[in-house]
Amino acid sequence: MFWLFFCVLLATPLASPVAAWWLSRQAPLVQRRTLALLAASVVVVVGALALGLSTASVALNALLWLVAWLAFAVLGMSAYRLRPRALAYLLGSVAAVPGIAGLLFATVGVMGLMGAVAEITGRHAEQLAPRLRCYVDVVEDRDTSEPAYEVTLKRQSPVLPWFEYSPRTLRLDDVDIEATQACRRAFPPSTIQPTGASQ
Repeated sequence: MFWLFFCVLLATPLASPVAAWWLSRQAPLVQRRTLALLAASVVVVVGALALGLSTASVALNALLWLVAWLAFAVLGMSAYRLRPRALAYLLGSVAAVPGIAGLLFATVGVMGLMGAVAEITGRHAEQLAPRLRCYVDVVEDRDTSEPAYEVTLKRQSPVLPWFEYSPRTLRLDDVDIEATQACRRAFPPSTIQPTGASQ
């Protein structure tokens, strides 16, 4: 997965202006529909992140995030064609954020990128009960700066099993226990609401 992030971030400064230029050569109807689709992808992914919604697949979550990243960059580059010019330059300058950030992460910040991807892919996950999935991350405690477990319980949709929602998160200071034990200590079976109950 590291190479997927690396290639997308490194390609963003070049791919986004090329995509924006190609889009500007299309018919007005195609432009409007494509820009609306790009904007919708950004809103959906950012909204899902804000609400704690995700899928059960790490790879799919990463792919959706990268699609929204590129969509935002293309939208920013496309904003240079707006009128008045002051607004175009103001909004278009926003496109430099993912471009510059992508270039930095893929070059001088490559070690940080490797660490971030390793942390995402190394996340422990297990099924505690039907439609109840537990995730364990190792984080730094804000008060003591010591490592701690961040344990998150998510429900899976009965209609779309890969879609997860309603996260509950607890912090455990005891990192000497295994990640599998962390799930059961944070959310004992007696405290988990039955999946058949109202959610």
